[in-house]
Amino acid sequence: MSGERTVYLTEKVTLVFLMDFVRAANNLSSYVLVEKEGTKLNAKSLLSMSALKGYSGKISIIASGVDSKEALEILRNHCSTAHRRSV
Repeated sequence: MSGERTVYLTEKVTLVFLMDFVRAANNLSSYVLVEKEGTKLNAKSLLSMSALKGYSGKISIIASGVDSKEALEILRNHCSTAHRRSV
């Protein structure tokens, strides 16, 4: 199974947010990518996700695997709650 969700980040992405997001992604078995302006980033790699530092705007979360539906929901929720805490 696979799926995709679009999220709008209204605040600039911080390192704390990125570390929490990568940690959450690594707790999932699905393969997870984050797409920003046509560039796909490995959501389970802090080095890859560091390309989002300071970014605000639209991202797409793409997941494929047995828990892809759950992964999309968890990471979308993470963006809306954790992002506000880490500013």
